[in-house]
Amino acid sequence: MFCIAFSVFSQGRFADQASPMTNSSKVLQVDKCDPETKPTALFRGVPAPLWSRRPTDAWVIWDWTWNGKRWDKPPKRARGSGSASTTNPATWCSADEAESAASSRGGGVGYVLTKDPDLLVLDLDNVIDANGEAARWASDLIDECASYTEVSPSGRGYKIFGTAQGLGPKHKTVRMPAGELEIFHQAARYVCVTGASDHPDRPLRDLTEIASRFLAEGGTPDKHQSGSLISDHHDADGPRQEDVKRALDGFWDPDAYGDWATAALALHSAPWGRETWLTWAAKSQKFDRAENEGKWAETVPTKGISSLSILARVPKGTLSAWGRDHARQAGVDVGGLSIFQAGNPTANAAAKPWLQPFKYRPPETMPRRQWLYAGHFIRRFVTITIAPGGVGKSSLVLVEALAMASGRALLGIEPNHRCRVAYFNGEDPGEEGERRVLAAMIQYGLTAADVEGWLYLGSGRDQGVKIAEQSRDGLKAIEAEVAKVVWAIQTYDLDVVILDPFVRIHGVGENDNSAVDFVVNILAKIADTYNVAVEIVHHTRKHNGCSEETSVEDGRGAGALLSAARSARVLNMMSENEAANAGVEARREYFKVTNGKANLAPPPDRASWYHLVGVDLGNGPIGGGDKVAVVTPWTWPDAFEGIKALDTLKVQQEVDGGPWRENQQAADWVGYAVAEALGLDLGPAQKADQRPDHKRARGRVKSLLRTWLANGLLTTEVRLDAKRMERKFVVVGQWIAP
Repeated sequence: MFCIAFSVFSQGRFADQASPMTNSSKVLQVDKCDPETKPTALFRGVPAPLWSRRPTDAWVIWDWTWNGKRWDKPPKRARGSGSASTTNPATWCSADEAESAASSRGGGVGYVLTKDPDLLVLDLDNVIDANGEAARWASDLIDECASYTEVSPSGRGYKIFGTAQGLGPKHKTVRMPAGELEIFHQAARYVCVTGASDHPDRPLRDLTEIASRFLAEGGTPDKHQSGSLISDHHDADGPRQEDVKRALDGFWDPDAYGDWATAALALHSAPWGRETWLTWAAKSQKFDRAENEGKWAETVPTKGISSLSILARVPKGTLSAWGRDHARQAGVDVGGLSIFQAGNPTANAAAKPWLQPFKYRPPETMPRRQWLYAGHFIRRFVTITIAPGGVGKSSLVLVEALAMASGRALLGIEPNHRCRVAYFNGEDPGEEGERRVLAAMIQYGLTAADVEGWLYLGSGRDQGVKIAEQSRDGLKAIEAEVAKVVWAIQTYDLDVVILDPFVRIHGVGENDNSAVDFVVNILAKIADTYNVAVEIVHHTRKHNGCSEETSVEDGRGAGALLSAARSARVLNMMSENEAANAGVEARREYFKVTNGKANLAPPPDRASWYHLVGVDLGNGPIGGGDKVAVVTPWTWPDAFEGIKALDTLKVQQEVDGGPWRENQQAADWVGYAVAEALGLDLGPAQKADQRPDHKRARGRVKSLLRTWLANGLLTTEVRLDAKRMERKFVVVGQWIAP
């Protein structure tokens, strides 16, 4: 879906001037949220003012790429293929190379700001309406700058290019009356260059004074803090800074990368944030000032992470009265789940009624469900995988995670698109998770480039996640733990979060339906709020021995978990009968996956089957490395392989010479007639005396009979046997054409 947006240059400031590009600079506005329609990259050529920038080899290319939530513009290499990095000059190229690659591949070009000493970019975002009219403040700023300006790739904004001196590394977002102004200078970023300008030869002006004014005034809050799910009001007075310093020193670890990076995100928009963060970071034995300064310069504040995220980890009794008051105002120092609130929910209740009148919309305009993989993983929902211990559930979800992360059909199932996936195992050490991933990479021929930046691992042995607890006072969400999950989703832009097993992420009664429902609702809220798929891996209760099959209802503990799941599936190890029919000896290496209840599951030869194979990591002497089980797809043997119409006719002729019984235990079982016609050896009648090839042959005959009886080539009828007893006999149904 597109809307036409006419360039402001042809209607506003430059309308009365000669414009060699007035018509060509009119562009279509991009709908970044329509997954069905890929936008066309806007590129009219590298403009003269940017052609000779130093360094000259600081160019990349880009194309619209669907990241599962929106159309994005990740930088790519013009030389060869793969992603480009704003911190790796080896992935950059010259303007000539970028322009040529973009023209041949159908994308656009971008310029890396990292090493340019004086280039300044003012990015005016969302300032052009659907009629092509620019916001007044944007037109005024373009007038004032009088520097090279072009339409942005979205068709909804402009970029003003200029120079600046003495500002140092800057990346700041200022909320404006309509849209936003983003300032870039010496930032580890790249900017798209479209060349869509009415005045492509306009020189770059010195915009130091203008940029300094916006940087000093600060504008309204940074867009990454506006609407934050943990609201924040950064005050410049001492008590807030003292509370944060106390929280950092007492409850955060500067040697832990996660704490170090999160604290930078949390403090970035506070006026005293840089000083506080550097002072705290200096307590690490690994402290390097240049590295820390670089980290601070490249950090972009993230929605939902603020200085209150630091206070959220602190027991409320250790805060000063001032700190408690401010945390309570923001919803942190309460028993509820304030991570989902922006202020007092009671005050907003009248404005947000819990019921809305139904309004008809054409069905074809209804957004589609966002399935990600295998008809199971789906955005904004919680799903569940249930299995007894030792079947292979953790191995399965890890290979599925790799399939989604790499975008490859490792198990024969094509991911809907490539996803960033987090897998948290609350039971095993972190190294064990790495072993499983590496073994799967060996099995499927994946490289580091297929996985790095797309797969994230966590271990309960290293740092646990417990989002809720239950005590005499009732159920309580643990704010800081939920914030950790949210931080990871936002920081790594995750699409899928897998939690294995469910029992390790909470501290509530496992058999308490209300408590389990409370925990699942937290996960569902995370999934819905942050547009991710949340997968729970869950154990079954001990089986009562009445049945070999496990159903989704056999999950351990309260049934509220199953009720809350959008999709539930169960794993079952191959049974002895299934192994006999399939001709499999090591049946414990095979399992099937079915959705829903066992009595609704497909027959064994139509279920999804998998085989656990051992992979040697090669981390020891030959033959002495770690062996790791990896899930691989397995197909139930095709009983009809090599069977032609003439073979079926032979079977019918043999059956017609009967009588042959339906009962497999009978001496005159019809299976013997089938084996005779097809030349199969069923071996002795006693199981104990049968070889593996006899069992495979018997399994094949049973499958053939099941099909022929279903399609009417064979049928059954009740007759009297030699002892005048009623028995079911198999006879020819509809004869096959010879």
